[in-house]
Amino acid sequence: MKTKNVAAIIEASKSGFGIYTNDLPGITGYGDTIDEAKHEFFDAFREVLATYRDECIPTPSDYNNGDVHVNFVYVSPPATVYVS
Repeated sequence: MKTKNVAAIIEASKSGFGIYTNDLPGITGYGDTIDEAKHEFFDAFREVLATYRDECIPTPSDYNNGDVHVNFVYVSPPATVYVS
């Protein structure tokens, strides 16, 4: 089984944390804590891939047939400083 590392971007807001990946648009997670956001993100990932398989929607070749282990590498962009 192959392993594919996928960057998952963590962004903080005043009300919690969001996670998304550019590799699979539309898959996101949100939570009050980073752990909650990771859990929701991974659940969304599994649900989307299951829906793709059930409805015969093409998925990126790296995700086909379940023969790839996806390893999410969580990254957080550096904080941006605004000077007025």
